This record gives sequence, C-alpha cells and structure tokens, in this order.
Amino acid sequence: MNWLKRHLNWTLLVILFIDVVLYAVADMVSWYTLLRIIALAFMLVGQIWYLANKGRSLGWLLLNLIGGVAYAGGSNAGVESSIFVAGLIMLCLKKKEHETSKDSNQVKEDN
Repeated sequence: MNWLKRHLNWTLLVILFIDVVLYAVADMVSWYTLLRIIALAFMLVGQIWYLANKGRSLGWLLLNLIGGVAYAGGSNAGVESSIFVAGLIMLCLKKKEHETSKDSNQVKEDN
C-alpha cells in the first residue's frame, strides 16, 4: 500500500489498464452489462482514491460526464472513452501541498 501512495500516477495507469481490459472482456461475454458496471465502479473508486491522495477536489470527477454528451450524440463508446480520457487528464494533476506547512515556514522566515 505504501508503494501505491508513493507512485500515484503509476497506480492510476494500472487502474486505467485494468478498466480497459474489463471493458474489452465485457464485449466478449453474454453478461456484459454486469461486467461494465463492475468496471465503472472500479474506475470511479480508483479515481476517488487517487484524487484524495493527491489532495485534490472530487470535483475533478465531473470530467467523467464528458461521455454523457458523446453518448447522447449517438456514440456507443462515449461513456467508456470519457472515463479513460478523464483518467488521463487526472494524471496531469500535481499533488497539492498542505497550506499549513507553507504558512508556518513563512512565519519562521519573517521572524
């Protein structure tokens, strides 16, 4: 678990890869709806964990809604691709440092 927290971007990439594999397998089996729901839940839980450990707002999960627009436009792969794209965008986020540690260092420097 310590490795996962130290290498958050690699962890998210592994989650994205597992999700892509689950979606690919879902197209080959008869119970694809259940497998797609499992893949979606796995990805959302992974993204929430990732954002929480980066110290970022869960508002970034709204990127997943981009696929809803594509799906409404007639694209069947909209939801799956938007979740993947949202995960790739999240990889660009930097880890947020705690404000309290910066403020305490500034106070020490001012004195």
